Amino acid sequence: GWAKMFTIDLARKFPFPEGKLFEDIAYTTKLLAASQRAVYVNKAYYNYIKRTNSKTLSKKFNLRGYRFLDAIDEHEQMCKSKFANILPYFYHYQLVTLYESLIYLLGCYDYKKYFKQHICLRCRIIKAVCKCWKYKNIREEYADEIKVMLLRTILEIYKALGR
Repeated sequence: GWAKMFTIDLARKFPFPEGKLFEDIAYTTKLLAASQRAVYVNKAYYNYIKRTNSKTLSKKFNLRGYRFLDAIDEHEQMCKSKFANILPYFYHYQLVTLYESLIYLLGCYDYKKYFKQHICLRCRIIKAVCKCWKYKNIREEYADEIKVMLLRTILEIYKALGR
């Protein structure tokens, strides 16, 4: 997956799965589970480019792409069992990923057909905010960002209920 570095031995041991959506999440989970240690570095070393013709950036929502939630849950379980030291940062990653998914869904022209997915994402975002808020270092480092995501999510729930 992007934004992660592994030894060449691990990368050779686990071939990258091609042809799947969000394949990097499942791949990263396998590599992390096989790793001896994990370290979080809060510094950007390169830029991430989103291609305009990417399947994940289409303005038509696709339920197949919604499967990333299962991959994130699997990733969380692995972090809990093996790398408790990076769990707070995983929760922040999870929150940002869920929030970006909600923003993506709301930007799709057919988003009103997916009310159940809206509610699911919103509930998961609120749950992720609660997980993040338990950790002082995450609260201190990302407090403003977390508050904005929470408030926007609550506002979207309010709008969805027709208030």
